[in-house]
Formats: sequence, C-alpha cells, structure tokens
Amino acid sequence: MSVRFAVNRSCLPHRPVSEFVTLAKEVGAQAVEFRNDLQRTDLYLTTTDDIRARLRKEGLEVAALVGLERFNDWNHEREREARQLAADAQALNARGIVLCPSEEGAGEWTDRELDRMLRHALVNLAPILNDHGLIGFIEPSGHPNSTLSRHLEAVEAVEEVADWKNFALCLDTFEFERGANDLVLPKRIGLVHVTGEEALPLFDPDTVQKDATAVSLTNRADDKGLLNQLFEGGFSGDVSLELFNRRPEVVRATAEKLRHGVARLMRPARRSPA
Repeated sequence: MSVRFAVNRSCLPHRPVSEFVTLAKEVGAQAVEFRNDLQRTDLYLTTTDDIRARLRKEGLEVAALVGLERFNDWNHEREREARQLAADAQALNARGIVLCPSEEGAGEWTDRELDRMLRHALVNLAPILNDHGLIGFIEPSGHPNSTLSRHLEAVEAVEEVADWKNFALCLDTFEFERGANDLVLPKRIGLVHVTGEEALPLFDPDTVQKDATAVSLTNRADDKGLLNQLFEGGFSGDVSLELFNRRPEVVRATAEKLRHGVARLMRPARRSPA
C-alpha cells in the first residue's frame, strides 16, 4: 500500500513557514497543508512565490488550503472568501481547498433548509473551483452544532446539483467517528485528516470542542483499520496529519510524534478475525 502523507500547518503553527516545511521534509511527508484560521497566517506574512520556491526546493506539494469556513452558509462575504482562497490555492499549485460547514446556529434551520443551503453553496462554488483548477474537499463535522455531519448527505447533494469534477469528500478520522458515520465511501474521498491532540486529556465525550477531544496521533487504535479500508476501496488521495499543539516550544517533540505517527500508520493494520 503506497501512502502519500502530508503534514498540516497545525503541527507547527508557532514557527516560521520555513521551519514548518523543513519539518514536513524531515518526517518523510510528500505534501503540506496550509491554514487560514491561525493567528499567524502564512499567506499574509510570506509571498506565495517564496513559499512555492521553498516547497520546490524540498520536493513538497500542497495538498490543500484549510479552509473555507461556513461554506454552506453562502452569501456575498462567503463568495469573496472563496474567491480569495481559491486564488491563493492556485498560486501555490494546491490540489484544492477544504470546505468546512457552519458549526453555529444549526438549530435555527430545519433539515430542509440545511439541504437547500448546502446545494445552493455547491452550485455557487463549482464555477469558482473549476476556474481555478481546484477540488473542493467537503469535510463533514461531528460537532454537536454542525450543519453537516454525515458523508452521505454531502454525496447526495453533490450528485444532485453538481458533479465530482470539482468536489470530493475530506474524511477527518475523529469527526467521522464523532459524526456517527457508518458508511465509508472510499471512491468519493479525496483527502484524509488523521487528527490528533498532543498534551491534552484523552477523549472526553462531554466536551464539544474538537481540539479538546481529539487524541494523540500515536494513540488511536482504529485509524489504521480505517485507512486500510479506504485504500482497499480505491482511495488514492493524501493522508494529512493534524496534530493540534498549542505550545511553541515543542518543535522536537512534534517531529518525533509525527515520525511515530507515520510509522504506525504505515504498519499493516491487524485484521479482525472473521
């Protein structure tokens, strides 16, 4: 099984982009993901030409930019954000942008309204993505207030109002489990996020914040089995490691955790007895 690993900017948010790129190269990744939701946003501190040159020097690609928040609550502001993010992604030769559903006010809308909102957003996003040669990676969220938690809902919407030329699913291993998804759709998934949280308590089901409930990359028992299931079903995208770490002084520890996580995920998963 050939796995193409990426490292998410969340793994080293406090350090310059040059150190982040070096980290990704050191742990054996083939790509990186940048984010626009961090306090220090690389794309506003460093030119895309400089970032692209550094990535080229290290032989790394950009799996995706993360991401367009509240994408399914489409309005003029969201369109402006989408166009800017798409332009940034194109400038970095990224494969796509991650589309994150609204996690606010879910109770304000009926299921029918949410279905309509999702389809409206996809219709408006499709030409933007197409014009920039990008994939929109739809990432359902298992957050209690999420307006899109199940992968099948996203698939049905894409197949009704768009097509798969410019869309794919993003499977976050933690959110997939938390969103009570029981159907894995490998051929519709273009990106996987293996989510971890370093130096925080293990899974607390009473805590609703994603960053406070995820567990260490080295401590999840089911990720390998899920990845094997995806690859056996035809998945061929990037597997990106998201290690949310708030402490700026743990660069060395982060690198070691990532190496350990990559090595663990590369080992064959133990199959359950028939």
